[in-house]
Amino acid sequence: ANLMDAVTLYRGRTFDMEAYLDFQRKYLNALSKQESLPTGRVPVFFIDESVLFSFLQRALNGEQYTKESSVFSGKLGEKLFDERVTLYQSRRSEQLFQPFFDAEGCILPSDEIALIDRGRLIHVAADKRTAAQYGLPHIGSASGEYDSKPTLGTLPLRFKVENGSAKDALKGEQAILVMMASGGDFTSDGQFASPVQGAFLFDGEAILGKLPECIIRGNLYDMLGKDYMGTFRSPLYMGEEEVVTGHYLDVQPLESR
Repeated sequence: ANLMDAVTLYRGRTFDMEAYLDFQRKYLNALSKQESLPTGRVPVFFIDESVLFSFLQRALNGEQYTKESSVFSGKLGEKLFDERVTLYQSRRSEQLFQPFFDAEGCILPSDEIALIDRGRLIHVAADKRTAAQYGLPHIGSASGEYDSKPTLGTLPLRFKVENGSAKDALKGEQAILVMMASGGDFTSDGQFASPVQGAFLFDGEAILGKLPECIIRGNLYDMLGKDYMGTFRSPLYMGEEEVVTGHYLDVQPLESR
């Protein structure tokens, strides 16, 4: 009970069974091969940035920003992160499998708008109510169920995908690829820590073996600053528009907490 070693999935509108089976064979082989955990300052790639995005959704909420309860409050227009960091509120259905309009029916040019552009904070999220109440630009950030009143809620976020590859970014290093990390969070000032339950040794192209459970730590401004490696198309056959995002993080064995 309550034991899960790995997950297999594919998400997309097209599907190649042979490519899927080929990846799954390599995946299962890697699961059966135990590797030693790299420790210290290590390149870490995420398939799912849900913990980071959850924090950024709160930090970029226009109401929280105006009430000075966001880590970004008072910093609109400032350069906060690395030049390579561009973060979109995106409703591109090719990537996020959702409607191209928000809960108030707002449509964005190209179905997306940059909140952070080349490291600079240029927008915070606002639905119609928030924009009118706090004098913010309305950027179509409403969410809600079909039978409920629209609210300023969960933002559909994505990083700009860079040219090149994860392998290029690693420059011969080996990385940790995080498949499952549950129980982590950011503090209000941007400090991050999370246990990792499912991780693999990764060379930027393929998974090489299973790694022991570990703890990863970082800081928001470092993760998206000097320790940001970039966001790249995923080399793994797990989805049509899947990406991997890399940061240098502090990695320690789980028992060293």
